[in-house]
Amino acid sequence: MSTIVGQQAVLRLIQSKQATSQIELARALDLPSNTVHGIVKRLIAEGVIAEFRQGRGGRGRPALHFSIRRPGKVLVIIWWGSEWQGTVVGEGVEEEVTPVFLRTSAVPDFETTRKSFVKVRNEILDRSRLRLKNLDGAIVMLNTGEMGGSAHRVSSVIPYTAELTEDTLRKWLGCETMLSKNIHLAELELRRWTRDQVRSLVRFNVGDGVSAHYAAMGRSEMHVAAGEIGHCVRRSDGDVCGCGNRGCLETLISGPRLISRVRRDMSFGMQSVLAESLSKSPREFFADLERADIDLGDAYARTVIEEFLEHCAWGISMAVNMFQPDVVVLSGYALARRPAWQKHLASILPNLVLWAHGSAPRIENERQQAEDHLRELATEFLLRKKFHSYWI
Repeated sequence: MSTIVGQQAVLRLIQSKQATSQIELARALDLPSNTVHGIVKRLIAEGVIAEFRQGRGGRGRPALHFSIRRPGKVLVIIWWGSEWQGTVVGEGVEEEVTPVFLRTSAVPDFETTRKSFVKVRNEILDRSRLRLKNLDGAIVMLNTGEMGGSAHRVSSVIPYTAELTEDTLRKWLGCETMLSKNIHLAELELRRWTRDQVRSLVRFNVGDGVSAHYAAMGRSEMHVAAGEIGHCVRRSDGDVCGCGNRGCLETLISGPRLISRVRRDMSFGMQSVLAESLSKSPREFFADLERADIDLGDAYARTVIEEFLEHCAWGISMAVNMFQPDVVVLSGYALARRPAWQKHLASILPNLVLWAHGSAPRIENERQQAEDHLRELATEFLLRKKFHSYWI
């Protein structure tokens, strides 16, 4: 493990609070204790982490633990496509500010986007009782990816990403602004499973977009193929995707696309209680879809759900067949915490995966909270500002 990778792994474990002592870090990373000791000492000397003692309530000296140092205050905003999240993270504010959540149309125009950024910023400042001058800066994460390893960002849910530069966002937000390097969310999720001895997982996300990312403990590289599962062609005669191909998985199961499909069916005469849900946000639509099936016995809703889950299972099976993870974690508003859907997926998958150990993959709900990701982004801002090499 290289020095930089080792530092990143240690920082992310401390960040998630799943391993905060030298013994815990060494066990989680499967590294010698003296190696972890050297990494920790360097990070302390450079002011990146701080030591604190955690009492045991009994005899003996309290155990020594580590935490991320966050001098200053950072405005953090995430825009997924139809949903926004934001808060302020820093000394004296991290545990006090309730994150802001905002919903807009899936693809608003450029002026609506500007107003939404300003609205989120102002609400965050109001909740934190801070003024713009109190901030050290801001970091923004967009639902985008880099094309071919270049700096050119693309997105199937935000059509004008090239115009959303750091300069543009700096003018809108009124302070120094960084665009996040898109932290690998599967790595962050894996930290939440450290104490369960899970060494690898696939995070399958369905929301405004679709993605599947693989992470293994002690390895920091991205797996591009897994990330692009949303753009694998499922039906060659399907709708055109934002990537230019027809029938990609994303056109079949992402929230905005599923709403468009139901709206089209309704225009052809399909009768369903879901007609009343077409003007709602994608998150609300999925809640109504589940309710229409379970509580109201809507036959059309049942058909939509069955097709949706079949497509999800196909996407999950591709990632599982590639990487053979210990766990598949379901995330995103479309799949999150729907036990009946999870059970249905578990019944479909054994027929689709080539499981090396002779058993079906283990499917779980994600453990990472929205606040975890917001704190991680604030840490990225502070580390990139002071130590450019730590977050790459």
